[in-house]
Amino acid sequence: MALKGKQVYGTLNGKLDEVERQFSELSSHIARNESRIGELTGDREGVYVSLAQLYLPELTDHVRTELAEKQEAVARAVRQRRNQHESLERLVSQNRERRSQKQQTLDSIDEQMNAAGDMIRTKHAAVAQELENSADYQSLKKKIAEAQRKLEEDRKQLGAVRKSVPAKINAYEADVLFKYLLERGYGTEEYVGSFLTRTLDAWAARKVNFDEQKREYYLLKMLPAAIDERLSLEEAAGSELQGTKALLEDSVDRKHGLSDAIQSGKDLDTKRNGILDSVDKLDKEYDGLQEALRDANSTKGSHYRQAVDELKGYLAGQTLQDLRARATETATAADDRLVDKLEEIDREIKELKRETKKVRKEQETVGSQLSGLRDIERHYTRHDYESSKSRFDNSFDMNALLMGYLLGNLTANDVNRSVEQSQHFEHTSQSSSSHYSSSSSSGSDYSSGGDFGGGGFSSGGGFDSGGGGFSTGGGF
Repeated sequence: MALKGKQVYGTLNGKLDEVERQFSELSSHIARNESRIGELTGDREGVYVSLAQLYLPELTDHVRTELAEKQEAVARAVRQRRNQHESLERLVSQNRERRSQKQQTLDSIDEQMNAAGDMIRTKHAAVAQELENSADYQSLKKKIAEAQRKLEEDRKQLGAVRKSVPAKINAYEADVLFKYLLERGYGTEEYVGSFLTRTLDAWAARKVNFDEQKREYYLLKMLPAAIDERLSLEEAAGSELQGTKALLEDSVDRKHGLSDAIQSGKDLDTKRNGILDSVDKLDKEYDGLQEALRDANSTKGSHYRQAVDELKGYLAGQTLQDLRARATETATAADDRLVDKLEEIDREIKELKRETKKVRKEQETVGSQLSGLRDIERHYTRHDYESSKSRFDNSFDMNALLMGYLLGNLTANDVNRSVEQSQHFEHTSQSSSSHYSSSSSSGSDYSSGGDFGGGGFSSGGGFDSGGGGFSTGGGF
């Protein structure tokens, strides 16, 4: 039993959701670490300030004020970065919510398209049945088939005749006496000449049987135009029969509402493509937001880094470098506790940075996988592989393909090719009561041009006239 395209799509969506959650969790992990590092860095600078104030009581109020301002700048930058991250997270959440809503709309449209496809097939069968039972329609089909047969036969026979005309005309014109008399206008009102000339010309005319040859010569000259005229008349007669047949088909079509049903299906298809375009835009927006989150999670080039650097630059110098050494020389425990806190903060920051580097590398890998999975999903939906008539070979294993992709053994293009090779659209079998084929191969059968649903809505040209109907195919 073949697998349904919707089942395979469920497997793809499930894996996509899983990787999206993984990516989001890694982003949150990085954000938490970076936020904590920011807090610890602020604490670290605060400890340095406390040590400076403890060892340098001579600091002026102006210097103390500047130190406080630098500390506040760091704290403000930390808050700004946290707010930026929270804002981006909200935008990501809203993006995924909108995409989920679009997906629900898409699922609803797919169901409507499936129902429309069933309705079209039902109406198509009803139209075909009525046409089969119509004596007028069947008579027209026979007449069209006969006219087409005769036209093709005449094209072949007359084509051969026409092909031989130039050689025959050349043979006449190669006869010196015949050509001489023809150019002299012998036998016409314009012909003039002396008694001797007329006598000799009359002798030559009798010798070559000029009157009969002349009649046959001019018949040959007129033959191509006559052949074209005859074929044109046959084509016109055939086209008239086709027109009558088309009117009858159109009448039955309108009676059952087949064309309207097909148009409704096309409208749904157009709407579906619009939703797919919206999903593509949302995915691109999502990628941009994730990139912004990665930038926000990094301290490089941020306002936070600038504020920290300013504070450290203000406190840097020989005096601050001596603070640790001085702490060991004093009898008070306050500065020792501050130094211990500094060492504890440094250890935690170092561990957090090591962990964050590892998680960020994992996030980049997952982000690349997520981008590829979205490409696979877009390829799948753009080809209507999730439609009700989409089927896959029973041996097809989408989960194995996706695992191969995530493990790096397959590319997204490899997966797409495997999907294309294993997928096909199920065609509803038509009984003799709903589809006709003339033994004469007239090509004038009523045909849907294919299945409906899962591949778009198209009548395939409505009532097929069969390979171009009545035409000369370029003439002779």
